Amino acid sequence: MHHQNGIAKKRICKLCKGAQTSLLHAMQHWINVIFSNLWPFTLKNECEVANQVKQKGGLSAEAKFAEVKQ
Repeated sequence: MHHQNGIAKKRICKLCKGAQTSLLHAMQHWINVIFSNLWPFTLKNECEVANQVKQKGGLSAEAKFAEVKQ
């Protein structure tokens, strides 16, 4: 339990970098409509995508959390 903080920090960093990349990509393609105030929505989307992507064991993070095999 003592070392869980590092795992959480890594996950948050990964989510922030992914959200930043997505937002910058969208800003390049839709200059007049995408602004940085969409950050919370981008971060939420990145989190949802990361939770649904299958990992090494063949399960998504949501499936592991719910202990359900898909």
